[in-house]
Amino acid sequence: MLRANVSSQQFWKKGLQGAWHQPNLVTNDLVDGYRRPSTVQDWDEGLLRFVEANTLKLGGNNNNTTNRSDSATLTEKLAALVAAGRTRVLVVHGKQDRLVPLSNSRRLAKAVGARCVEIDGCGHVPMEEAPIEFLAAVERCVGANK
Repeated sequence: MLRANVSSQQFWKKGLQGAWHQPNLVTNDLVDGYRRPSTVQDWDEGLLRFVEANTLKLGGNNNNTTNRSDSATLTEKLAALVAAGRTRVLVVHGKQDRLVPLSNSRRLAKAVGARCVEIDGCGHVPMEEAPIEFLAAVERCVGANK
């Protein structure tokens, strides 16, 4: 059932339109770009292995689960890297994102000492829905510490 749904153009169109602030901007070409990887043989097995590998790597445990303390530790490590000037983090969030609350991005940015850029008139995928504003935010971040 998962394979049939995920390879369906309608599945992706509905999902993307729900994620974008302006659903009318979701074109068939855009939908096909998201859908195409799910048409490859054994994509679901590859996705499962990817998720398992990243869960183990990030969580640092052997039972394929992560817990709250693992997430806190990762946040603390990232915050320390930012504080030490060893890495820059920029959180970009579409103000009209209906999938992830803006408060989550604000909290994450605060927790790691990062800047949070909020793009108005934009949903869950700012790099695609508002590419000019997204790129400007990235350029400001990259240029800020030269």
